[in-house]
Amino acid sequence: MTARAGGSGCADAGLGGSIPPMRESRHRRAERWSFRRPVAGTLGAALLLLVAGGPAAAHGAAADPSPRERARQHYEVGAAAFEAGDYASALGDLDESYRLFPSLRTLYSLGLCQHALGSFGPALRSLEQYLREGGADAPPELRARAEELVAQMRAELGRLEIRVNVEGAEVRVDGEVVGRSPLAAPVEVGPGWHVVEARHESWDGPPQRVNVTAGAAVVVTLALAPEPPPEPPPPPVEPEPAPPASSGWGPPAGVPEQEWYGISESHYQQYVYATGRHQPLASWLLERNRENPDLDLGILVASTQGPAWLLAGMLTYFVYEDEWQAKGWDLPWVSFFEWLFGGGMTVAAILMAIVDALDLNTIPVAHPERLAAPPPSAPPPIDVSLGPTGLVLRF
Repeated sequence: MTARAGGSGCADAGLGGSIPPMRESRHRRAERWSFRRPVAGTLGAALLLLVAGGPAAAHGAAADPSPRERARQHYEVGAAAFEAGDYASALGDLDESYRLFPSLRTLYSLGLCQHALGSFGPALRSLEQYLREGGADAPPELRARAEELVAQMRAELGRLEIRVNVEGAEVRVDGEVVGRSPLAAPVEVGPGWHVVEARHESWDGPPQRVNVTAGAAVVVTLALAPEPPPEPPPPPVEPEPAPPASSGWGPPAGVPEQEWYGISESHYQQYVYATGRHQPLASWLLERNRENPDLDLGILVASTQGPAWLLAGMLTYFVYEDEWQAKGWDLPWVSFFEWLFGGGMTVAAILMAIVDALDLNTIPVAHPERLAAPPPSAPPPIDVSLGPTGLVLRF
């Protein structure tokens, strides 16, 4: 039923009355169920009327239930839930019954159940539809009760005048569909906050949250904008071609040697200025990055000879102390030169060790494995044989 929108709340059953039991009218037996006067007690009398068709009819419905028979079953469950005060469950079964077999009696019962739940907006629309479609065929007592409830709810409801800039958009209030734009009449809702939105297959817009007071009308304008076209898929990414295979030591054809070995621009310019490109880059890098045996030897010699000469100067000073004092020397010249030579070698050992630890002359290389020359290919096999002309070598 497209004329109802959701809501929640509670009201006592006395305001809405009881759901009428099922009964077929003489005037509309072929198209819809009629109405009986609401009962205040249990549904025992209604259930007796439901089975009045006889065992044969019940057996036929059980064998192959038609939509009308299934609608009757849902109505029974919904009526029992309503009488027990479980209005939420009753609403679900009554709604399903109306979907399977639309009936004015079911429509009236839906209005009572929605009123009992406090969903005055949907209840108002259900009862107004009942009054409009029932006309003179509606029982006077049910019609009077429906008109009374409609008048009461109109005084407690507010109205939403919903305007959409796109025709044919589906309009929803609190998630319930109330029609398509443009709406023929305002939408009645209960007081409080409500969410109003419009949906269209090619238009989009944000929902609006509005506050409605009892008896007031609120104008809601929904502006939809065309949805942007979907972005085209990104172009396929072509894989980068692999560098051509190298036939020997060095970069392949067409690949810069700076990129092949992976050195910075500043270090490559240093190579150019130092060698003028007369020396292969790989050879120059190997020289700069290899372990320096001369430096290691210098560190070893200086670190051992320096302290040794310092110690020799001290021994000379103390061993020949009497002689140089007898000659009146303040400092023996032999010890002085031994100390001078030993101190210089010690300082040199320290400086060379610092240079070796800091690797000041090394060049960072991103691909050091490419500096090594490839292993030589295996020589072709040599075939030695003795022929009529002598010894034959084939290779």
